[in-house]
Amino acid sequence: MKKQNRRKLDIGSYCGEGVHFDGTLHVDGTIHFGGNIDGKLEVTDTLIVSKRGQVKAQVKTRNLINLGEIKGNVTASNEISLQKNSQIKGNINTVHLIVDDGAHFEGNCKMMPDLAKIEAGKKALAAKNRVSRIKSIPQRLKVASLITALVLFSVAFLLIIGKDSKIIDFLLKNSEKHIKSGLAYYEKGEINKAIQEFTKAVELDYDNFNGYLGLGDSYLKKEEYDNAITEYSRLVELEPANSLGYTRLGQIYLLKESEDKALEAFNLSLDFNSSDFEAHNGLAELFYKRQFYDKAMLEFQKSLGVNPNQSVVYRDIGLIFLEQKKKEDARKVFETALELDNQDKVSMKMLGKLYLDQNDSDKAIPLLEKLITSDETDPELFQWLGKSYMAQNQFEKAFPIYEKLVQLSPESKESHFNLGELHLRKKEFDKAEKVFLNAVRLFKNDSQGYFGLGKTYESKNKNSLALKNYIKTIDIDPKNFNAHLSVGNLQNKNKASDIAISHFTEALQLKAKDYRAYYGLCTAYTQKGWLTKAIGLCKNALDLKPENAFVLNRLAWLYAKKAINLDKGIKISLHTLELKPDTPEFIDTLSELYFKKGNKKKARETINKAIKLAPNSVYYKQQLKKFGGA
Repeated sequence: MKKQNRRKLDIGSYCGEGVHFDGTLHVDGTIHFGGNIDGKLEVTDTLIVSKRGQVKAQVKTRNLINLGEIKGNVTASNEISLQKNSQIKGNINTVHLIVDDGAHFEGNCKMMPDLAKIEAGKKALAAKNRVSRIKSIPQRLKVASLITALVLFSVAFLLIIGKDSKIIDFLLKNSEKHIKSGLAYYEKGEINKAIQEFTKAVELDYDNFNGYLGLGDSYLKKEEYDNAITEYSRLVELEPANSLGYTRLGQIYLLKESEDKALEAFNLSLDFNSSDFEAHNGLAELFYKRQFYDKAMLEFQKSLGVNPNQSVVYRDIGLIFLEQKKKEDARKVFETALELDNQDKVSMKMLGKLYLDQNDSDKAIPLLEKLITSDETDPELFQWLGKSYMAQNQFEKAFPIYEKLVQLSPESKESHFNLGELHLRKKEFDKAEKVFLNAVRLFKNDSQGYFGLGKTYESKNKNSLALKNYIKTIDIDPKNFNAHLSVGNLQNKNKASDIAISHFTEALQLKAKDYRAYYGLCTAYTQKGWLTKAIGLCKNALDLKPENAFVLNRLAWLYAKKAINLDKGIKISLHTLELKPDTPEFIDTLSELYFKKGNKKKARETINKAIKLAPNSVYYKQQLKKFGGA
């Protein structure tokens, strides 16, 4: 028995949860099995039983990876791997057995003879047959050879009769001229003209490798994949031991999602040239698509060992790290990719998002701004840049970003809500109302639009409309803390203390450590005349937010109303004015405290300051009269 780290294998077929088989199931290759089976299961390569897989069967396979539950005898000609929390009840026969901690096995285990030598022999025979196929000359090449012989005979005849002996050189030189012209057209993007030139080249020289390569690349550029395959196949015919033809075929098959053919082509390429970094990259991309990230990483590393200056490889390694949730590793390789190619947009975009996730808006913003100048159609870029500006309170810059984003991605809820919030910040209440009304129309069952409307109407002093929209928010989302808080505050303004208390109490159940709910309750109980309870609630709020001037002022005012702790109240009141100087409401509280202390002169001096700041306040003038003033 041996124990080792688990490894990933290629997954061919897939059978998901909810599928049930009765009887015998035979699979050629590999299968990832997540369904149920009763009977017999035969797999020629690897059987992977997923966590939800239920196998009640006699199993015969080459390799088994079990993450689920198997009830029955298992024979694996190579290896059985029992993963954590997997179960198997039955006898097993295999060459290698791997058992993870937490795996459960009940039954007998019989270790079979090591078949490695037999397998090696089979692979050697297969390789020999494959090379034989490659080396066999295609019928068309034989015909080409006959034509070449005929041409040579004709040349000899011309020499005999005294004609120009340089005619063949002339033809070959013309072929190369067409190659150069084709490459020039290709570089300029004139692909059809490039095809014409490469075609002329191979017509003059049927064995021109670069001609067929140019044709294949041109058809690839036009996304005419079948034509490209035909031309790249001719490269293999011409030079069977040249890896380039196989690599190009692998790249085409990868684009056509013919992954098995791509895998074979890349492996053939590397058989002939292990330093073909493009083949390593192709294999890595194939493994990446199949989510075999360790294998992909290994191939990318081999590629970089051959050619270390490939920004695209570092970029792709960064994408793998992102899939593996290794954000710091991803950041480093994306930075390396940009050092090699400062125009790599994918690396720039991913790096900008990583900086944003790390709350490093200073680094994120320049990258995202640069990307937007070259691509004004990517909603994600605008979304991330908008968030970056908002994080830095750069609301003026954020505003046009969200305006554009609403146009690019009208289905984005967040964009509408942020744009509405920005209008509110600018006190553009009519525009905010328009944005939130549109959001409500587009996203009828989303509470944020109604909440935004509530805030807008409250800002416009349309409290009945605001209250209606806050209540609608709660109807959609009963656990919306801010909506309960807003309803409570408006009901306090309406002197509907009991309703306010019910909403603040609900808010506290949602967020027990938010001072605003305690402060709202303090205000409501103050209106009800329950001053002792209100004082306790004020203290609860101050435990959570000790330096909040409004809560401090409320507590000082309550001390004045109850005529208790007057010296402490005066001290608190003076502190509120340090926090927020020249606030008439706070000055009034201080004057009331002086009055309760019996210092009417000080009370009059203090309330006169409030009157000076708010000369139209009838209440402050009444206070002055109460204190014995004129």
